[in-house]
Amino acid sequence: MLRTALEFVQDEINAFVKIKDPVNFGNKEIAIISRIVDQEGKFDFQTTGNDNHKIIISLANLEECRAAECQNFIHKAADGTIQKVNPAVNLVFFILFTAYSDDYKSSLRNLTYVVSYFQNNLVFTEKSHPHLNAAADENKPWQKVKRLTFSHYNMTFEQQNNMWAAVGAKYLPSVMYKMRILRFQELETQEDTPPIIEANLDD
Repeated sequence: MLRTALEFVQDEINAFVKIKDPVNFGNKEIAIISRIVDQEGKFDFQTTGNDNHKIIISLANLEECRAAECQNFIHKAADGTIQKVNPAVNLVFFILFTAYSDDYKSSLRNLTYVVSYFQNNLVFTEKSHPHLNAAADENKPWQKVKRLTFSHYNMTFEQQNNMWAAVGAKYLPSVMYKMRILRFQELETQEDTPPIIEANLDD
């Protein structure tokens, strides 16, 4: 499901940039899903010739949203049996968008495209974006996304320094967003209860 979401965002940003800047990016895919550096500390993406502008989408961190962790989830099966299953795991993903270019001013321009896109696009559903699950396998429903919500995440200078030290690279123009809530729901039954078909109110 995470891959489905990030591939959707990648396609959305590429389409947005092509519209905003057709001269420079009309036939180029500027947004990519990638680590910033590999295990050897080298950039983990390719740049060739004029294709030296990248918006790198990477996962920086994730955390569980525990607001409903103690609640049971009740599911009604096709035969009417009431099934108690584990509650959905609601996760918040911290997604880093990094603008890379051999020209610093171009990096700032490209980063602005990301901010501009999310200024008007913060919530995504299949109704508003029918291609939301285009990358998901129809036979694998757990890959599908019901709803994506983005919000800008402010980092302090200390958090920013620690993050880039962990990444193993020098600072590049970047912005981080919280992506929530991806719902992972496994319908593995914990308890079956037959349906109530008759109520006896007599003592």
